[in-house]
Amino acid sequence: MSMYGKILRLLMKTSVVGLKKNWRQSLRFPEIIQEQSLNKILTANTDCEYGREYNFSKLSRDDFRKNLPIINYHDIDKYIEKMKQGYQNILTSEAVEMFAVTSGTTGSPKYIPITRAMNLEQHKSHRIWMANLVKAHPSVTDGFIYTSTSPAIEGYTEGKIPFGSASGKSYQNQPIPVRRMHAVPYEVVCLEDYEQRHYCSLAFALAKSLTCVTSVNPSTLALLASRMKKWSAHLLEDLERSLTQPHFPTLISIPNNQNAEKKISENTPRLKIKKQRYSYLKKVFAEDGFLTPERVWPELAAICTWHGGNASFYLSKLADSWGNTPTRCLGLRASEGMFSIPISDKTPEGVLATWGHFMEFLPIEEELQANSKTLLSHELEIGGRYRMIITTSGGLYRYDMADIIEVTGFIQTTPVVVFLHKAGHTLSITGEKVTEQQVTITMDNVGAKLPLNGFTITIRLTDIPCYLIAIEIREDGKISENDKERLINDFDNQLAKLNVEYAQKRKSGRLGLPIIEILPSGFFDIYRKRLVKAGRPEGQIKPPHIMKSEEVLRRNYP
Repeated sequence: MSMYGKILRLLMKTSVVGLKKNWRQSLRFPEIIQEQSLNKILTANTDCEYGREYNFSKLSRDDFRKNLPIINYHDIDKYIEKMKQGYQNILTSEAVEMFAVTSGTTGSPKYIPITRAMNLEQHKSHRIWMANLVKAHPSVTDGFIYTSTSPAIEGYTEGKIPFGSASGKSYQNQPIPVRRMHAVPYEVVCLEDYEQRHYCSLAFALAKSLTCVTSVNPSTLALLASRMKKWSAHLLEDLERSLTQPHFPTLISIPNNQNAEKKISENTPRLKIKKQRYSYLKKVFAEDGFLTPERVWPELAAICTWHGGNASFYLSKLADSWGNTPTRCLGLRASEGMFSIPISDKTPEGVLATWGHFMEFLPIEEELQANSKTLLSHELEIGGRYRMIITTSGGLYRYDMADIIEVTGFIQTTPVVVFLHKAGHTLSITGEKVTEQQVTITMDNVGAKLPLNGFTITIRLTDIPCYLIAIEIREDGKISENDKERLINDFDNQLAKLNVEYAQKRKSGRLGLPIIEILPSGFFDIYRKRLVKAGRPEGQIKPPHIMKSEEVLRRNYP
């Protein structure tokens, strides 16, 4: 274990002992803990414009739920715009430290206010998550860490307030022992060119022995593995140059990249690798003909990534290149906050983070309205599916996250939940309402043995409408006509089992048999690049498993 690893483990042990004890006790009293969380938020923001408008100083928990409307981002856009211009005491009494830019599901980027109190709310839950991870996998602190993130600051608002990635800001603000354990310098994270960032991240990461890897999206890990394999020889050449040339700067020398041989930054730490490490990588390359994460990082103790929603398809692909390293879900978290704490491997389930933000829940059978009657965490039932409404210290009050969650159990009296999909993220031709979760489960089952880079499902509107299965084939793979026919039939049968309405519409002839279309090579990588270029944080981009129409699909063609 490195010196920094020892310091980190000591800090973890001493700083979370009392915290974990309080957390375990809180699991018995979610109603009390949640009411305390709400009172703290309201008391701190009584003097802001929104707090005065709704009389925060005189609201009980029940008054708050009765008097304040359930809102979405559009409803508070005018307040956000004032905050971006530098006005104070609008949605929060506390000053806004930055805006986290989030893409949401559609439309223009959203600017989510981040305050110090908001950070503290999330940090308590994250420390519990981290403590459980280290307890299960102590060796995660033995080596170096790789975290895929986006720049903390991508620009400034009219009022000179920075905006960017909340995870990037956390990356910057970590304690010195943690920062020293990161294999990739922050300057690399800030590279604008998408491929340059990945190439240099791989170069720095390969130079170290990694014991923990973190990426919000497992699709990013699959892409990095693919690029490591593709760029293996070139990466080794640069690593050799860094070994033999003492003053060798970090260069970006990706084949066929117009920005080749461009320096990252004069302040970027020099790329360094020890001879023993380089010899090991050369040995792997000589034996396999390429590099893979499983082979170059045999000490890897945990992969931390998203498990919920549509992530399962890419999680199933990780074993091909990352091996059987345990995976730990990051929990239900977003720019708006952290809402669940997974405490076990290989599951999206997490304990509701009741002592952070205040949360309400609307059964999915009920229509969302401004005055909808909601449930609280202690009123939820196993098997129930709910829409989540949040209140945070960042200025979001009864804010509709449009996240659909399911309660899978309880720890003591606190619900264990799993994210299913975004509300309204469905396809429907004749009223069958096929969800993203349903198509993901279906493709997990029927496409597992096919060499797929990714897939998306949309609608083909013909005389007899049907579902279009659009797939991208890996560069080293191919599928036969028999494979296509089998995929169509298996998809049709599996989806019918998951969605009764789909089964009925197929049986009645109102829906036709699905059809397949092969997407152009690199479709999903190009899709990702376009969104990054448009200003979306890379870590938030999720490959779309549902596209609303064939027209949308065509617009995304290279």
